[in-house]
Amino acid sequence: MCQEVFKIVQSMDQSHIETKFALQCAPLITGIKMANLLIVSRGDENEVRRILKKSGIIHYRLFQMEEKTSFLLFHRSQLAAYLNDPDVQRILYADGYMDLSLGGILRTFQIRYQTHMQGRAGFPHEMGILLGYPVEDVEGFILHKGQNALYCGYWKVYHDVPAKKNIFKAYEAAKETLIRMLDEGYDMLWIIDYYRRKMEQAS
Repeated sequence: MCQEVFKIVQSMDQSHIETKFALQCAPLITGIKMANLLIVSRGDENEVRRILKKSGIIHYRLFQMEEKTSFLLFHRSQLAAYLNDPDVQRILYADGYMDLSLGGILRTFQIRYQTHMQGRAGFPHEMGILLGYPVEDVEGFILHKGQNALYCGYWKVYHDVPAKKNIFKAYEAAKETLIRMLDEGYDMLWIIDYYRRKMEQAS
């Protein structure tokens, strides 16, 4: 994040739901990523639903704590296509996923995520699949047990570092763009609709 945008972020209310959308989900909103995790205050759940109501972005509640709620946000068609990839399905099946439909995968992951958050199991590393991480990096993470990564950015990279660095730069650029738009007075509802229309025109 450049210094200019960093200063803008520092001046913002980082507990505000729109700031959280920009910081946590900019690549998803701008259409360059299929899924993102969004963690908000429990009291902001209805606001999340209001903002996403006509966006085409699906919000799937993973876990609700006393003060926080975790959502998986995703573009349905993109995530469904990715989860239908044979290599992805092979990884999930080997990890104990029996129902490999989109709904089945989400339900199984939700249970595993909740169990982890309650302190009753380790972290479900297949989250990388749900977030659309490249298969080769998910497999590398599993094979090396999270060690020996060639590079660390939005995820641990085990293959084709230059290409992944370019992806990470695009994610950072998306975040900077949305922060600037909020700073210029655009609200998140307008921003999401703007990018939804751009994606529809491009398809």
